[in-house]
Formats: sequence, C-alpha cells, structure tokens
Amino acid sequence: MFFMPNILKNLKVTNKHSLTGVICFVLLPFGTGFYLSYLYRTMNLVIEPQLRLEFDLGASGIGFLTGIYFISFAAVQIPVGIAIDYFGPKRVQIVLLSVAAIGGVVFAFGNNFLELAIGRLLIGIGVAGGIVSVLSANAIWFKPDQQPLMNSIGVCFGGLGALSATLPMELLLSFVSWRELFISVSVFTIALVVFIWFVVPDKRVALSESKTFRAHYEIFVQIFMDSYFWRIGFLIITGFAAYISYQSLWAGPWLRDVAGFERLARAEILLLVQLGMFTGILFGGLLADRVASRGKALERLISIGVVLYFLCQIGLILGLIMFASILWFGFGFFGSVLFLTYSLYGQYYPASVNGRVNTANNLLMFGLVFITQWGVGIFIEQWPSLGEQKYPAVAHQWALFIVLAMELVAFIWFIFPRDLVKEKA
Repeated sequence: MFFMPNILKNLKVTNKHSLTGVICFVLLPFGTGFYLSYLYRTMNLVIEPQLRLEFDLGASGIGFLTGIYFISFAAVQIPVGIAIDYFGPKRVQIVLLSVAAIGGVVFAFGNNFLELAIGRLLIGIGVAGGIVSVLSANAIWFKPDQQPLMNSIGVCFGGLGALSATLPMELLLSFVSWRELFISVSVFTIALVVFIWFVVPDKRVALSESKTFRAHYEIFVQIFMDSYFWRIGFLIITGFAAYISYQSLWAGPWLRDVAGFERLARAEILLLVQLGMFTGILFGGLLADRVASRGKALERLISIGVVLYFLCQIGLILGLIMFASILWFGFGFFGSVLFLTYSLYGQYYPASVNGRVNTANNLLMFGLVFITQWGVGIFIEQWPSLGEQKYPAVAHQWALFIVLAMELVAFIWFIFPRDLVKEKA
C-alpha cells in the first residue's frame, strides 16, 4: 500500500473515520483473515508428499482430503452470507476464525484419515467468511467506484497466504514438522481473533427488509433467479474451480509427473504461481481502478485476462515443459483477473445484500472446486501408477483439458449472454 500514495490519498471513506484508520483497523484485519484462508487452503500443496507417505494416500485420497475443505466451505456459505449481512463481518469472523483454529489443532494431532478429514472440514468452515468479510467490509466502508481497488488490495492478502505456503513453508519443513506448522498457524489465528474482537470497529449496513431469517433466504431466491448473477457467476465458478484446484494441489503433482522436477524445484515454481497471483491481483486492481467508472470497460479487462489465462492452460496441456516456469507464473497472474468479477457484483447489487450475493456465488464455486479437485484425482488414477504415487503425463494433460473445456463454456456465456442474444434476435 505504501507504493500507491497518490491513489489512496484520493479515496474518501463513506464515514467519519480516516482512510488510514479504516485501512489499519478494517482492511488489514479482515485481509489477514483472508490471508489465513489461503494459507490453510494451500498448505496441503507443500505437505502433500508427507501426507501421502505417512497415511498411504493415492491421488483420489489426497484429492478428497484437500477438497473436503472446499465442500465444508461451500456448505456454510448461505448461513455465513446471512450472518454477515445480519450481524456484520466483525462478529461473524470472531466465531468462524475460532472454529478454524480448532480445526488446525485437530488436523495437527490427526493420527488417521478420518481425524485429518475432520480437522480439514472444521478449517473449511472456519475460514468460510474470509473473502466475503473483506468484500462486505469494503462495500460498507468505501464507495462503489473505490471498491475494485480496495477489493484487490484486500484479496492481495490471500495472495500473500498462498505465497507463504510454498517455498517459505518448504524451507520451514527442514526445521519443524508439518504438525508443528499447523499448530503455529492455529495460534496465529487465535491472535487475530483477539485483535478483531477488541480493535476492529463494528459497523453494519441498515437492512431495509424484515430482520427474519426467512426474509434473508427469500433474498437468496431472488439472487439465484437473476440472470446477471448467473452470467458473472458461471465464469467465476468454473474459472476458480480450475484455478484453486491446481493452485492449491494439482500444480505440484503436475510438476513432478509431467515436468519431472525434484521437490525443491517444484517448491520454487509453486512460489512463482502464488507470486503471479499476488502481482496479478495488484496489477489488475490498479487497472480496474482506472476503468471502474467506464461501464463495459471492466468486463473487457476481465475478458482479456481470462483469454490469456486459458492460453497458459493450453500450454500446460501441450506439455511445454521448457516454458513451465513462465506458464505457471502466467497461470497465477492472469487467473487472478477472476477476482475482479466480484467487483461487477459490488457495482450491480446494493451493499445490503452484498454478503449474500458473494456467498451464493461461493456456495456454487467451492462446491465445484471440491468436485474438480477430487475428480481430477479420480481421473488421474484411471491410468496405472508408475510407482511412488506417480502417474503418466498424459493423465494430467487430459484432466486439465476437460477442466479447460468446462471453463470455455462459461466464458462464451459471459461474452455472449443469453439475454443479449435474445434482444438482438
């Protein structure tokens, strides 16, 4: 944030608090919650070899164990969205992050697959409000044309979490066990809960509708019936299903089985994936801030980024190993443009339903992430193992091809929405 003083000084928050105060006591703590969400999510990427060895897990087993985070994450999205709109992001995050800390401890002390799965499930529930709390807090505290930049800054914390779970964690594993790492992250999570409880200001949007849970669920029905929600949402859902599945797990096995890289080399390229995400979010946020008030310009920016993201996936499908570092960096960089699609929601829907719009989307998105992450493992296992839980390169290439085909269908709808086609007809 220190390298964008000219941008930030022109922002005016929508309340009596100073910009510096809002950044330090709202954006920073909620962003840190999203940092933890991505850190917990991505840690399995590096400790995957240890989990395979210690618990004798195959591709589908590690896919299910990692993916159960996403199914529990998705399962609580609707109540989390209602709670954030009803109680505000502060109160919800205090409860949820406490659950995440408990889940981290359960995972750290797990002695079998079931105990690991329970821990992972609790973690998924506990960090389920990470991104939504950032987006909802920004919708409350900042004006609509300021939100693309502020959302990008908030999402950058997720990029930092993903960065932390690559080469830095690989180096830490030389000194401590994966169990000790999870305990340390759980302790940090509790420290954040204490900070949010005592320091973060409590502010909610005044809700015009009846304050009953029935009324809140009726809003969800209206959201799911809105064609604009599906036009944007289908792109987010499928795009992130691929992005998160590979960023948080399958990029590592691809680098091992397709490119033939050793462990440290894999960690270095995985760092590039997360670095690409981090820089992509920042760069995209700065561009989005310039075009936020130009109508369709933000959609065009997203479209260009998505096309480049697809081209990186095509390179990986073709097995262009000599360009592996560039392709995986591009995967992280251009795929991060998907985060900007949340700003389209923020500009279209009122702040009073922002939490429910985003969690309705997340319900579908993380459900598909779970299916994709587990499904890729099941699909890869259809080829005979080469020993040491390794699989043929062609298995990974066909798996990614199928995932890309799913994304292309959603992108076509985004470019040529059904309602627009009907109008022209």
